[in-house]
Amino acid sequence: MKKFLLISTVLLVVGALVVAKNPTIRSYCNVFCKQFKDTVKSNISPELEIERLKMEIARLDKEVPNLVNSLAVMYKDEIEPLQVKVAKSQTKLKAYEQTLLDFAKAVKTNSNTEFVFAKETYSPTRANDKLTQDFTLYQGLKATTQNQEKLLAAKQKHYQIKHDQVTKIKHTQQEFETKLTQLETELALLRTNEAAGTSVVDANFDNTRISVIQDGLKSLQRDVDIMKKAQEIKNEIAPQASTAQPAVTPKLDPQVVLDAITNPANAKSNVETTTPQD
Repeated sequence: MKKFLLISTVLLVVGALVVAKNPTIRSYCNVFCKQFKDTVKSNISPELEIERLKMEIARLDKEVPNLVNSLAVMYKDEIEPLQVKVAKSQTKLKAYEQTLLDFAKAVKTNSNTEFVFAKETYSPTRANDKLTQDFTLYQGLKATTQNQEKLLAAKQKHYQIKHDQVTKIKHTQQEFETKLTQLETELALLRTNEAAGTSVVDANFDNTRISVIQDGLKSLQRDVDIMKKAQEIKNEIAPQASTAQPAVTPKLDPQVVLDAITNPANAKSNVETTTPQD
């Protein structure tokens, strides 16, 4: 068994290499694959395609709650804590800024004398050193707050983009459901009104999600339109009921028959083939 599997694997590898290196063989393989794909698609009925599209839409319906939950987690774990942090930093920065502004005014007013600020006495030298230190701390606090604000803005933008995507998917799903219901109704009416089975033009669809449903609906609409046109043509070429009056067999005068039998000599000249008057 192992030997058989090994030989099969080797043959598959060799075959793949031959196909890959030979453009002609590769071209034939592409043609065969395309013909097989077209054959499969040609046997897909609109009813089967409707059921497939319903399944795809149902999958979207299951994915939307996951996306919504992901948005909720993102907001609670990333955005909301950062909003609180930014608000605290802004409040702290504003208070520090006001204190620094008041101290700078005091230093400027008492540049050559001692003065009292917040119950402390400052000489010109000490006041200048404190002003330099406080301003450095203020610049660092301001830079930190600005960075936090930028980070919050970026996360909020990302959140809004994902929120818009989920909203669009939900609206698109509703549009798909409405369109598919319309096509299903039209197809059911056409099937009901068909006097005999008619061939249905095949639909071509990709094997993806959103694009699959979009292409499927377009192709299905084309099939339904073709069936409608076929029904119209069938009605146009149906034989019309004849309105001509049935032929009337001329009445034969009984006297002609009597003369033909009793007096043959005169009957030839008296025979009438027209309809006698009543």
